[in-house]
Amino acid sequence: MPVVIASIVEGHGEEVALRVLLSTILSAIGSGIYPVISKPFRVPWGMLVNAPGELERYSEMAIKEGGPTAKLMVVLDADDSCPAELGTQLLQRIQSRFPDNPSSVIVANREYETWFIASSESIAHHVGSDAAFQIPSNIEEIRNPKEWLERNVLNRRYKETDDQAAFSSAIDVSLARSRSHSFNRFCREVERLLTD
Repeated sequence: MPVVIASIVEGHGEEVALRVLLSTILSAIGSGIYPVISKPFRVPWGMLVNAPGELERYSEMAIKEGGPTAKLMVVLDADDSCPAELGTQLLQRIQSRFPDNPSSVIVANREYETWFIASSESIAHHVGSDAAFQIPSNIEEIRNPKEWLERNVLNRRYKETDDQAAFSSAIDVSLARSRSHSFNRFCREVERLLTD
């Protein structure tokens, strides 16, 4: 039976981008396991975090669609929350309801786009930019990652629904892992889900 990764995301861009990013990570990891990656369910951040029962309801839908061996992955932005606390809190809710399905909650610190900053050189190459930029020592403290990308790499407006999937295919996984704790954790969780 194939490994199935069912997922929940919060944004329109991630509906396509997460599957691309998972494929990029899987290719870099080279595990030899090629899971079926189901189309993510999109649920707004506030509903996932604050609406009683919604995370559980959508988790059940995603697992049901993925089948009995589905492994659940929830990916969302931390924004101003503590990624570790938020991720632990949401994961406990899922595990208490679905103890037999391996699951993971990945919280990007601060946003999904922070992972692109962690791989700025490959994103710049992808868009044909020759802009000179300096990457901050702690990229996860950048308050507005989209604006940083616009100003330093793109020299144009960042469009989530257009750019997220394209940049997810261009990300240098090794480089991003070395610069972003939350991206490195994401990659470790992908590896864990493949073998759980």
